[in-house]
Amino acid sequence: MKNSKLEVAEKPVQDDERVLDEGLTRFNDAMGSGGDVRRLVVIDRQAGSLIGGLIGRTSGEMFEVQILWVDETHRG
Repeated sequence: MKNSKLEVAEKPVQDDERVLDEGLTRFNDAMGSGGDVRRLVVIDRQAGSLIGGLIGRTSGEMFEVQILWVDETHRG
């Protein structure tokens, strides 16, 4: 990675996203994730109010966190 260049983009090139997703999928498949991909949402409530949660997906025994949010008053 001596000559690598790190890029940060709000609107990445669509093909770059595809290459990243396919690379991760190949790695996960090689590691034996297998199985159906399923969406999973985890919610944390306090006194009936949502104070945090995450959105992710499962595949075999793997779990990928895609979005994580915690209400500001509960961060620490």
